[in-house]
Amino acid sequence: MADVEHGTLVSWKEGRARVKGIALAKPVNGKVVVAGFFGRKKGTCRHQTVPRRLVSRRGTGPKDQQLFAYAAKWTDIQAAEASAGAARAARKAASEAAKVQDELLVGARMLEAFGFDVEKLEQFNRARRARGARWDQYIDDLVVTTKPDVLLRSVAQYLDATGLELTASIGKDGVVLHRNRFIVTVICATHATFWRGRNVRGNFLRDGAHWEVVHERVITKLSKLRTSDESSSPADKSAKLLIEMPATVSHEVRKAATAASTRLRTERTLAFGHPVLLSAPGYRLRFEPVTTRGRAVELPYSFQRDGGTAVNVALRLKAPNDPMAIRYTDGTDPNELVSAWAAGLAGFAELTCVAAPSQTVERPALETRPERGPQATPRQAAPRHPGNRDGGLVLPVTLRPIGRTIAYAASYVAGHRRRLRQGQSSSAEARTAAAEAGIALREHETWVRPHARGMPDDAALEFAWRPPAELAEV
Repeated sequence: MADVEHGTLVSWKEGRARVKGIALAKPVNGKVVVAGFFGRKKGTCRHQTVPRRLVSRRGTGPKDQQLFAYAAKWTDIQAAEASAGAARAARKAASEAAKVQDELLVGARMLEAFGFDVEKLEQFNRARRARGARWDQYIDDLVVTTKPDVLLRSVAQYLDATGLELTASIGKDGVVLHRNRFIVTVICATHATFWRGRNVRGNFLRDGAHWEVVHERVITKLSKLRTSDESSSPADKSAKLLIEMPATVSHEVRKAATAASTRLRTERTLAFGHPVLLSAPGYRLRFEPVTTRGRAVELPYSFQRDGGTAVNVALRLKAPNDPMAIRYTDGTDPNELVSAWAAGLAGFAELTCVAAPSQTVERPALETRPERGPQATPRQAAPRHPGNRDGGLVLPVTLRPIGRTIAYAASYVAGHRRRLRQGQSSSAEARTAAAEAGIALREHETWVRPHARGMPDDAALEFAWRPPAELAEV
């Protein structure tokens, strides 16, 4: 194709159609700016950039005078568009400046009485804008970075912790209140966070009604923790550990249990905040949420044959050997204990050793569809993790939701790792929550807690499970 320049009559392909127009400039980087009558607004001359390889010279046509007039005004059109863009940018900058000024005033009023250098507000604000954080995050960062002792004194002064046996420490995000490594709440300058509960917002550098709300929520959390400790104390007196399967166990069952234990140790990515029931032919498993017992991370669960008595045990998820150790109580039938051990390892591995939601779908770049023409490039389907995908849950083919779980699965999100952008890091609260679930976060990862919309706290998830052949009749 011969070179084109300003005023050259050309045509180019637009889908299957061929559009007639005029070149507005010489080709630059393999592209040409052209004008013509295309798009949805018929009769209106527009300009666009098209690849040079699609453009060719042409003869004259009936609408060329309008094209020549448009080309003559091209410089004026460009100037008008540049002026309009500059005006929009100026309005946006003014709006952002006003918003920043408002935030600075809020921060100054909040912090000036506590000896903060208000000039640092602008420095922190620039960092906040660079990473896209909200103003309350920016205030929280400022307080915990420059004056954490002020926040710690406010907690000691305004929160009535008499008899609560809480320990306070400075964390990455604020003051962490915990009891025996169990985090009750994290208090920042602008809010207090509770696991599986709504945040309490307020100025936590000052006294106010928000402290009373936090006090009530803390008491509620501690009462649940105390009830759990009291209910487990009788069983603790007779608790024992089994770290090796008896010699009478078949080679197939031993191999399946060891393989499942290795999967749990190396591939587990999910944690559930509700009990999970697995119904297999001849028996049922009920997994409770993962808990901590001293320094041990345990999975409490029960194994019950059809018409039989439940066997209550707990897997030690951080045990160093395979198969993972199991905790049981005196009086447990040895044969039922082995069956519960093998079935529990296999069932929990099948339930939790799946690709995390943030790592399951990698969407490739999509090609742009042309505005006209039926030969649009089809969108490429994103790959899915093998198995069923029921709403928020990614399940292997061996698990099928039943009963009310079919409805819950549409919005249920299991706890999982989530990748962070380069330069970001997880909070201390997220790392603690992941550790309590028995999962160690890697670099540039954070932890998403399990949650579900519309599912009661006392409800349970239930699945039909097809166990491996070795465990079909444990």
